[in-house]
Amino acid sequence: MHDVTFVVYDDFQSLDPTGPLEVLHGAGRAVGGGAYRIRVLGPDGATVRSSSGLRFEVDGSLHDPVEEVGTLVVVGGDGCNAAAADPHVVTAVDRLAARATRITSVCSGALVLAATGRLDGRRATTHWARCAELAHGHPAVEVDPDAIFVRDGDLWTSAGVTAGMDLALALVTEDHGAEVAHTVASWLVMFVQRAGGQSQFSPQLVPASRTEPLRDLLAWIADHPDADLSVTALARRAAMSERHLTRLFARELGTTPAAYVESVRIDAARRLLETTDLTVAAVAARVGFRSDAVLHRAFGRTVRTTPATYRRHFSTTGGRAVPTDTRS
Repeated sequence: MHDVTFVVYDDFQSLDPTGPLEVLHGAGRAVGGGAYRIRVLGPDGATVRSSSGLRFEVDGSLHDPVEEVGTLVVVGGDGCNAAAADPHVVTAVDRLAARATRITSVCSGALVLAATGRLDGRRATTHWARCAELAHGHPAVEVDPDAIFVRDGDLWTSAGVTAGMDLALALVTEDHGAEVAHTVASWLVMFVQRAGGQSQFSPQLVPASRTEPLRDLLAWIADHPDADLSVTALARRAAMSERHLTRLFARELGTTPAAYVESVRIDAARRLLETTDLTVAAVAARVGFRSDAVLHRAFGRTVRTTPATYRRHFSTTGGRAVPTDTRS
């Protein structure tokens, strides 16, 4: 019997505990009962309310003595910043973590764990929309912005919301074996290991720039992904030297012109894959890639999946385009 202790608080994301709980419950069914003993703790032992209004009964307070913590699961949600700023919550979570055999977070629960200092010097992830916040607020944490979940020794952190179920399946695999995990995944209509990383779910936004020439150039790039976007052409359009343009990109955006252009083209390709039936080759040409092979390589680097797989998952048209090759 494995002990699992969940930490919740007001304005938590309701799927963060309930998704993993269903996975753990499924493991109990698969092994005939007795797989996990669950405990849910809140700040003061009172009922907590999720950001969607769900009332959640807890088994006790974060400050109650707990004989066996087992696997600690800190959930995320809109209330995570308030929880991370509450010294009573942070101290209690740190105390529980000190006694846990595994320390885990779901979604933005990583921000609460980070407030304890237990992520310092460790690899971790969180919801794609919170990765920059985690990295900026806790520079000692090695943030992986693309991972569905990250394991660093006894520390497990997941990306946003449903990624907590992926993490829970990985825990089930470790505790009860791959066959049980496959059974649970089948019941819940899940992949045991989904394709790609969380980058495939995060929209690329045109970043703000303090420099007007660069701001205008970024808007033009977004509107003309199929144009000549070489450094030479961009510098000419912005009426500055290539060296100065490269320095501006590094200072304002933290990247190179070439890397930024590729990200814009990938985002444009994603939109076309989602909303049109153009072939992959046609999409590549429309957004400025020299060939579908170049698009495939860039997609693999950035989105961690293939254009065809991405279209199957996210197409709003049914993805009826005829593929140009047999790669998936």
